[in-house]
Amino acid sequence: MAFLVDKTLEIAYDFAREKFGELINKIQSGKPLTSEEANFLLLFMVLNEVRLRYDELSRQIQLNREMIKETEQKLRIEIKATEERLDKKIDNCEKRLRDDIKATEERLDKKIELVRDELNKRIDDLREDFNKRFESLEHRVYELEKDVEELKVAVARLDRDVQEVKEDVKEIKSMMNLLLMHLAGIKVEKEK
Repeated sequence: MAFLVDKTLEIAYDFAREKFGELINKIQSGKPLTSEEANFLLLFMVLNEVRLRYDELSRQIQLNREMIKETEQKLRIEIKATEERLDKKIDNCEKRLRDDIKATEERLDKKIELVRDELNKRIDDLREDFNKRFESLEHRVYELEKDVEELKVAVARLDRDVQEVKEDVKEIKSMMNLLLMHLAGIKVEKEK
């Protein structure tokens, strides 16, 4: 669109310049100008002013475009530099986080290892204590079984002794009965 406007203005300006040149020649030759020609001269002067302003505006637009382009380029460079800085910071943060995570994992692994060792030691201590108590209990059970066997033997002996005493008591009773009978028999004889 700007190209079309530029071309149209250029064609109009070239045509008007030719006509202006003719009118200037007419004035220089001393011929009078018609009102249309005078108006044309005024219009050409206005057109020339517009062209000068348009050229100035075009130059300013071109400068602005170049400034925008430079600014755009600077901004791209700044954006790229900022992206690179941010990427570096992100990489550094990621590295720090990975290092922190690794250090934390190592600390946790050490703590877990210590707790595991402590638990294993406690389990071993409890197992050892249990085994000692169990052995002590087994020994007591063995001693009790021995005592029970001895008691059984003693009870059997007592049973035998009681049986013997019973038999002795029976014998004594029977002897006492005989004695009583014998004494009763003596008494009967005496009374006779």
